[in-house]
Amino acid sequence: MARRDPVQRDESGVRNVALVVEYDGRGFAGWQLQPGQRTVQSALEESLAVLCGHPVVVRVAGRTDSGVHAWAQRAHFFTRSTLPCDRLLRGVNALAGDGVRVVKAEEVQLDWDARRNARSKLYCYRIL
Repeated sequence: MARRDPVQRDESGVRNVALVVEYDGRGFAGWQLQPGQRTVQSALEESLAVLCGHPVVVRVAGRTDSGVHAWAQRAHFFTRSTLPCDRLLRGVNALAGDGVRVVKAEEVQLDWDARRNARSKLYCYRIL
């Protein structure tokens, strides 16, 4: 069951920020939050909460399993913060720790959703 966003898009002054995220999955127990585990979602949400000054729920186009890497993974979150996107990008990269990087952050329309607005998904399987 999806968690409720602490910031609702119909609130006054709310922004929807889209992210392009890349990560080396070896240090993560997958994308999705898991108690007691380091996940990509937890690394991003914890960092963004510090920067934005309120809890953040990051929504993603598609989740990955433990040990899986991602390139150009799209995600988004709602915020009341007025921090410019370039500062959000630098800040989250400074706080999120090794293995995960936000390569782009931009404000998008309030109704934009990383999963619902995805035009395609590309998977690359490399088996040694």
